[in-house]
This record gives sequence, structure tokens and C-alpha cells, in this order.
Amino acid sequence: MLDEPFGALDEITRHKLDDELLSIWAQGGLTVVFVTHDISEAILLSQQVWVMSYRPGSIIDVVDIDLPDGCTDAPYLEALDRALEAMDSSIERLPKGRLDAFLAEHRYPRL
Repeated sequence: MLDEPFGALDEITRHKLDDELLSIWAQGGLTVVFVTHDISEAILLSQQVWVMSYRPGSIIDVVDIDLPDGCTDAPYLEALDRALEAMDSSIERLPKGRLDAFLAEHRYPRL
């Protein structure tokens, strides 16, 4: 289990370590649970993205990722779209008071 291991790194170092993690994973065939708030990173490093709800945290959706080696933009963007839709549905299901708290905490304007 890796809980945001690259969160404090600069972008260049982060991408190098993403590549290194993929290489290690490919050699060993290990299962890795990688926690991140970066959706792009989750998609690039995963075979599945588990989308969690806002407090209390629970799994609300599992997005299967099947990006081919040498991935083109289209499969990546499709996976990103599926993950974002799952996140949007999580936010939409919040009761009004919790939605306002979420928006305030993350500095999103109320729509």
C-alpha cells in the first residue's frame, strides 16, 4: 500500500517515479494499492480506479482502466471521462448541507 508517496514531489521527479513504479510492477507482477488525489496519475498507474465518496469515505464506483502500451490520447481521455463521471455522481449524491461544506472546503463556487 502506497499512500500518496509522490504527493510532495515536483512534477518531473513524480513522472520519473511513476515510470519506475510501472517498471517494478511489470517485473514482479505485484498487486499495489496506490492512493492518490491526482486523477491522471491514478489512470496512468492503474488497472482499476476506485472512486471514493466525500466523508465518510467509501468506495462508490470502480472504473476499469485498460490502456494499451504506448497509449494514445483517446483511451486515456475515455478513462479520464469515466473517472470524472464517477466523481461527479458522488458529489451530486451529497445532501445539500454536505454539498455546501464540500464546495466551501475545496473552494468551488456553488452552481
